[in-house]
Amino acid sequence: MSIMNTTLLIVVGVVLVAAIRVGPYFAPSTPGPAPSPPATTPTTTTTYKPTTTTPPATTSTPQPTTTTTTPAGEEISVNAATSYVDLLTNFTHAKVVYTSINGTTGETEKYYFEITVYGGETVNGQAAVKVVMEFYGEGEEPENFTIWFTTDYSHVIKVVLPDGTEVTAPLADQLANSLLRSLNMYIAVGSQAQMNFYITTESVEALKAGWQVTYYAPEPITISGHTYSGYHIIVRNVNDQASDTAEVDIKIVELHPKYWYLVYMKGTMKNGDVFIIEVTELTLA
Repeated sequence: MSIMNTTLLIVVGVVLVAAIRVGPYFAPSTPGPAPSPPATTPTTTTTYKPTTTTPPATTSTPQPTTTTTTPAGEEISVNAATSYVDLLTNFTHAKVVYTSINGTTGETEKYYFEITVYGGETVNGQAAVKVVMEFYGEGEEPENFTIWFTTDYSHVIKVVLPDGTEVTAPLADQLANSLLRSLNMYIAVGSQAQMNFYITTESVEALKAGWQVTYYAPEPITISGHTYSGYHIIVRNVNDQASDTAEVDIKIVELHPKYWYLVYMKGTMKNGDVFIIEVTELTLA
């Protein structure tokens, strides 16, 4: 795959959420403040309580219950990194698979993204952290970008392109920032505010008109041999005419105490196209 194709793939990573047009649930904007919990004054809201049943098939959907009370349980706030430093200091390795399925032809395309962080490196006598990023399509050889940071991540020392070209300051900082935006989009897609959910350990509420939570349950999720506490949530577009998305299926895991991340997202479009982002390998720092 050429550097031009790699650049296009990076763009896919950066704008992926917008490209699949999952409407209000995964906007690629800068994370904003988490939404305030519903008002304490009783209001009519649509919530879905955890269940232990198998996720619904497309033709059979559990019906949410209507309640006049605020969703119970401890609030779960899904983290969205404000910078790549947050991610690089929490993970030493991650692999993400992006899958697109054409709803008409069934044609499937897969793209892979991997990142590995190495400490204890030295560049020109300077202590450094090396970050290796790999991008590749199904059946293709990976193309590697290598970034050397100062140990406090305050400065990019250099970036090495797949063809061996070295890029130094000031362009190195700009290039590294562009590359690592894809990391944020892949591994930390969005905050609770971006997803328009109010999530607790007992229930979940869709805060956007026209969307309905159809499934919500605790679910242990295993990545790289480690099982995390998690939740599985499915929301369906019931009356949002502005969105081209029919359904969104997500899974979140607790990587650290009260530190939740989105590790799976499946968007099904109204035309039948399907897009999936899944973290398949993960090693915590």
